Order: sequence, then C-alpha cells, then structure tokens
Amino acid sequence: MGSRRFAVPRRYRQSHNIRPQGPRGGRCTPRSGRHRGARGRRDGQRGARRVTFPGAAPSVSDYDALYYVKRQASPTLLAEIASVTDLLDPQPSDQILEVGCGGGALLSRLISHGSGNVVGLDWLDASVDLARQRNSRAALLRGDARALPFAEGQFNKVVAQHLIEHFDDTEQVLVEWRRVLKRNGVLVIVTPNIAFPHQQWFEDPTHRRIFSAADLRVQLNRAGYLVRETRIINPYVGSLSFQFAAARYLQFLRRLPWFGAHGMSLIASAVRL
Repeated sequence: MGSRRFAVPRRYRQSHNIRPQGPRGGRCTPRSGRHRGARGRRDGQRGARRVTFPGAAPSVSDYDALYYVKRQASPTLLAEIASVTDLLDPQPSDQILEVGCGGGALLSRLISHGSGNVVGLDWLDASVDLARQRNSRAALLRGDARALPFAEGQFNKVVAQHLIEHFDDTEQVLVEWRRVLKRNGVLVIVTPNIAFPHQQWFEDPTHRRIFSAADLRVQLNRAGYLVRETRIINPYVGSLSFQFAAARYLQFLRRLPWFGAHGMSLIASAVRL
C-alpha cells in the first residue's frame, strides 16, 4: 500500500458530516482518511486484517467532543443504533453496559426504549462528560475496556460500538466482557466490515484489525460465546437518495448477495455460555 493517502469523496463527507483529515491523522469511522505510512496485512486468521504502523500510531485520546457531536448525525450510525436497539430489546429489568459509550447516543436510545439500568464506560473524560450531559439517568464512568471495574455477572447485556477493532488482543478483551455478563447474557458488537468495497472511508490509524463476519464469529466462539445473529449495515440504504426510492426497489437491493454482504458495518449478537 505504501504511503499513498486516500481522499474521502466530497459528497460522502458532506452527507456524513465528515471533517477533512488534519495533519495529525484520522480518528475513527468514517471521519478519518488513511494515515500516511500505515500498512495493512492479513494475520493468521482468515478474514481479519491486522494494521501496523512504521512509527507510533496516534493515540485514541485524539477523539474529542466535536467528533462525537458530528458523528451522531451520520445515517450509518443512526442505522447501527436502530439495529443494536432491536437486538438488545431493552427491558425495565435490564442491567446494560455500553463499553466505549462515546458521546452517549446509544445510551439515550436505550433509555428512551425502556431500559431500566444503563451504565456507560469510556476511556476519555471528554466522552464521559458529553454522555453525562445527554443522559442524566445513565451511570457514566471512565475506565479501561480491557479491565472493567465491575463484578462478575453484573450485567445481562453488554454492547460495544466500533471498539473491538482497536485491540490487538481480541480474545482477551472478549473474555473480559464475558466476565461481567450473566450466564446466557447478550453481547452485541458493532465493527467495520472488511467486505466493504471503500475501505479508505474508514481507515483509522488506531484500528488494529478489521473483521469479516466469519472471523468475528470464530473470535466470539473462542471467547465463550454462541453467535445468534450477524447483520450488515449498508450506508446507501440509509442515505437521503434511498429514502425516496420505492420500497419494492429497496427490497430488491437487499436480496442481492453482493449488496447485502458488502455494507460498511458488521453487527454480531452473541450469548454468553
């Protein structure tokens, strides 16, 4: 791949509120462009790409409140939140943990859909502060996703959006999230889809690996989960141009194998064994 820099198309930037890449490199899906000098390679597991860098990769601390505010207007994020909420099926008796809660958009949705007890955790103070401003009913705290400050089996549902791809030790992280889940509890993960044809739209220097649906299923099985369902989120379906398309045409597109499998985001729902 060399050191060539990719540019995100202007029309896509405008429709998804994406800020052009600055000199420090990109942040996260889909705002950032490709980091200069980054190189991708396949690891030993089919369907996963491990990303390496010639020098120190930009820190995750580069995320800021402005990023989360802009991202919350993304049609792709809104589609992800709707799908995650459907999979979690929030109930008044639930104890739900969002690991890497960001600006709190999903927390707000879960609370509005009847979840009784919601906890959000993030590594960044700016994220926790922003999420707290939006969600007075949620418990917010700063913490490490690899060493959660919770007791075993404290939650019956755990969710993580665009977080698992930031870790090299995928299985260890999944095992830690399993630790805080009750038996038969549900884990929902959202991550970039390696089959998406425009990879440069979400290349991020802090991404360590990108998954296929098959590889993510293998990782979850190894960590002690049983995958119930995987879904693909296609940004084109949620775009303004498609909102005015005939419903029959959208149904036809969703039936196409290529169109259905090559969406931007991959969502997996799994049960803790």
